[in-house]
Amino acid sequence: MPRGLMKGPVFEQVLQAIRRNRGRVKVVVLYHGGEPLLNPRFFDMVGRLKAADPALHVKTVTNGALLSPRAIRKLLQCGLDAIEISLDGASPEENQYIRRKSNTREIVSRIRQLAEMVKRSDSKKPDVYINTTQFIRGHRPPPARPARPPAWLTRRLAGTVTGIKTAFAIQWPGTSAGGEYEVIPAARRKKAARRCDHVMNTVTVCADGSVAPCCYDLTRRMILGHVLKQPLEKIWNNRAYRALRKAIRTGRPHALCAGCAVVGAAGYLLPLKGPKTVAADEPRPGH
Repeated sequence: MPRGLMKGPVFEQVLQAIRRNRGRVKVVVLYHGGEPLLNPRFFDMVGRLKAADPALHVKTVTNGALLSPRAIRKLLQCGLDAIEISLDGASPEENQYIRRKSNTREIVSRIRQLAEMVKRSDSKKPDVYINTTQFIRGHRPPPARPARPPAWLTRRLAGTVTGIKTAFAIQWPGTSAGGEYEVIPAARRKKAARRCDHVMNTVTVCADGSVAPCCYDLTRRMILGHVLKQPLEKIWNNRAYRALRKAIRTGRPHALCAGCAVVGAAGYLLPLKGPKTVAADEPRPGH
């Protein structure tokens, strides 16, 4: 997956587009598969977005590793409406295995600190959510029910945060599972879905200014334009974007879309290996 931080010129083009379309843009998500708190301009970006349109709902998604006391204070001050923090797996050890070099116990402690400071604040913002991705654990065929929050998260954070969102781990469109996961095929649709809200109502601007069809195209397999070369409105209405929408609408989606759970079918990921290390500093139940 390409890595990088959004630079000033790219953000300025996005901000200008939001100003031109004030009232039509409802939500801005400062995140596309990376770690937004690595960007030193993140808090300023949030503030400028809210200044451009106070009605905008601005949110982000983070792994929580950079939730220092200073970052927590700035999150409360910048005007952010919601933050989603990713904690995955069936145990603290599995989360730490997935997010190498992280400290699960410390992250949970910082989340509790953030949530408590939000409750004591005048704005009561940002809303604090936990995103947790779970593995299907050998279900064959894959389960029909949604994923459930793991007990280790509900014990530590239920009632403290705004909510816990769950999903099963799937193979993102255009990506490889590598040698760490087995891909369990999902049930094939009889017909491809003929509507996708992502390409009809959202636009994804990557850190370098390129425009991807949606947030699921993490590897930028399909580039529809570039905000440093064209206004965002022209990209939104260009031939490539119109063709992408028509292909979905007529039931003949692009291969990238056909491999997505929204339009076609995506495979579920089953880990071939378990945690190699145990978080020795993670308290056990009853301690």
